[in-house]
Amino acid sequence: MAYTDGISEAMNHADEEWGEDRLMDTIETCDGLRAQEVLEKIFAAADAFVAGAKQHDDMTLVVLRVVARA
Repeated sequence: MAYTDGISEAMNHADEEWGEDRLMDTIETCDGLRAQEVLEKIFAAADAFVAGAKQHDDMTLVVLRVVARA
């Protein structure tokens, strides 16, 4: 996974940052999900935290999942 600081620094109406701890907590709940599902879950968690507060930075996230061949 790669992300821009706009993800971890997303701010709510109280000017609190979502932060890397919340990001990592969300990632830990994504075991077994497809890459697209991980992406959607992280953005949903960040969006829920900011609760509609205007963001001032880009929010870019790249998720890759490597699957071993049998």
